[in-house]
Amino acid sequence: MFCQATISSFTRVCPHCGTPVENREVAVKRLLAGKKTILCVDCEKRVPLWDELEERFASAELQQRVRELQAQSQLVLDNESQERALVGEVISTVALAGQLSREFSVSDKGLDMEIEFNNDDGDATGQRLYLQLKSGDSHLTIRKRDGAEVF
Repeated sequence: MFCQATISSFTRVCPHCGTPVENREVAVKRLLAGKKTILCVDCEKRVPLWDELEERFASAELQQRVRELQAQSQLVLDNESQERALVGEVISTVALAGQLSREFSVSDKGLDMEIEFNNDDGDATGQRLYLQLKSGDSHLTIRKRDGAEVF
């Protein structure tokens, strides 16, 4: 469906004489009615309302592929959101315990964070624990022998 922004940005020019299609609302109404051309007010020849690229993107197959890609990207965003929430929980838990946490800025599918422990005086001890964080269900499997969920 066309929105007001689409109507205001809709621009077509007659390929025969170069005259712009000035009545955008009528052009959009014709498109919505399934009509693909409009009459040029100057040379009275037909002006296509869709170009080749728009025709291609209007295909049912391509629209289905776009919907599939949108669903996949939503899954990726959901996983990223879960990962960021997990990082936040770890940072919060470590801080509440009075210890130091450092998140590694480069993700290499390996180490994600380190925790450095403080002594009773609050000084860093140099003792570290390295973490690889996992989120989402992709790291869970079902064990065949008993159906238990295993990380």
